[in-house]
Amino acid sequence: LGRVLFAQAAGASLDQEKAREAVSEFEKVTKLDKLNFDVYRLLGRLYRGLGDTDNAISAYTKLMGNNLAGQEEFAAVTEMYY
Repeated sequence: LGRVLFAQAAGASLDQEKAREAVSEFEKVTKLDKLNFDVYRLLGRLYRGLGDTDNAISAYTKLMGNNLAGQEEFAAVTEMYY
């Protein structure tokens, strides 16, 4: 469900309502599986799209702390800090 909502939210322009629904579903997943790093990547993108810098950085930091962040995540965090 979270991935479907993510796909719907990430259309041509971010659908705020769908993005919030996807965030809610992905947050549930993180409570059940703290090692599902794909979810943190998607959460980072959603939070960033919603303008929630603190939560986006938090999600991306989980990837970085486990050496799973890619160039996109590093660039996003750098951009949000500056």
